Amino acid sequence: MMLAYNPFAEMERMQREFDRVFNSEVTSRWTPAIDLQETPDSYVLKAFLPSLDAEALNIEAAKKAVAISGKTNRPQLDEGHKYLYSEFPAGEFRRVVNLPEAIAHTEVKADYVDGVLT
Repeated sequence: MMLAYNPFAEMERMQREFDRVFNSEVTSRWTPAIDLQETPDSYVLKAFLPSLDAEALNIEAAKKAVAISGKTNRPQLDEGHKYLYSEFPAGEFRRVVNLPEAIAHTEVKADYVDGVLT
């Protein structure tokens, strides 16, 4: 199976690594990690979306792609506290996953349990 190269995901990974190495300020960009599996009769896409409220999640299915978008909020700290560094994802995200072949996009099902969208 051939997967399309996503240069934006690689740039985001490099930015996170740069931020980690230089302990830069908390960022509001993130990209959820995904798994795409092929079964004999379907594709199973899983996205890791920790601390996301299901109401803030948007899923769009097309014939050859699935787009996942939403927003997570960083918890407010008590007065006098501040984040020095955080790798917890926060802010808006959008992830488009290209599929190897067309799907019946009107029959897509979704389930969101314990921070994992399937």
